Amino acid sequence: MAAPSALLLLLAVTAHTTVAVQGSRSLLQAAAAGPVSAVAQLPLPLAKVHSHNDYDQPRPLFAALEAGICSIEADPWLINGTFYIAHEANVIKKNLTIQSLYLHPLSQIVKANGGYVYPASKYSGVCSSIILLVDFKSTAYFLPNGTGAANNATNSTGADMWDLFEPLLASYQNQVPGLFTTYNANGTKVPGAITVLISGTRPDPAYVANKPVRYSALDGRLVNLDNAWGPEDRIIRFWNTPDTPDAWEFFYATGEDLVNTDLLQPTKTFTLAKLAGSKSAVAGVPGVQTA
Repeated sequence: MAAPSALLLLLAVTAHTTVAVQGSRSLLQAAAAGPVSAVAQLPLPLAKVHSHNDYDQPRPLFAALEAGICSIEADPWLINGTFYIAHEANVIKKNLTIQSLYLHPLSQIVKANGGYVYPASKYSGVCSSIILLVDFKSTAYFLPNGTGAANNATNSTGADMWDLFEPLLASYQNQVPGLFTTYNANGTKVPGAITVLISGTRPDPAYVANKPVRYSALDGRLVNLDNAWGPEDRIIRFWNTPDTPDAWEFFYATGEDLVNTDLLQPTKTFTLAKLAGSKSAVAGVPGVQTA
């Protein structure tokens, strides 16, 4: 297997094993639309899987939640002061923002579920705080009349984007207290239902370190990976790797914390089989190759 690219995530680790079951799409959508009382059928969380480029799923966010996934990735572009979600600037759609795809539905789900994304987390402790990996893109763009192809690219540092993104997180935190994990300048960390992790064009750690309060953490880089880091406060994910059962098997065998995938249900099936000690369950899984 070719050497993978890697991304080191610096945050508190939850337990890495649990059992997941299929959730109810209607309940998830109801929770996103507003408070609901019937939440018992929402899935149990599966802590070891990361939904890579989640916005490319047929149903962003909801497909991941219905699979019980606890780490979700979104790529925002800063355009005319708005964070649009897309992999490339030329495919941006003006109705797909980080608020509409992730922040608003997650805030309503957490509100409906008493401070958790997954109700079962209250009892198991698994995924009591899910990861929202926000991969800042490198430039800010301005669109004519807010639509059309991106043009007039301007330099936008990670600090510029972070300065606009933090107040956005704060507005949701004010609506749903405890929504996001918070960090204070004195080093105090208060866990929330969602841990927002900034990647990509992120600000320098020194820039954010002395802020009185913030609602996001920064990812780590390979230069941070040394013998001093421990599993109690950091996890690791490899990206740009094969998305097959053979690769998933390798990552499980080597103890990787998060399996990076675009194949949510097949990876869920694989993970459940691993937890159950059965390799045969992945044979013939639709959408994957076992060769």
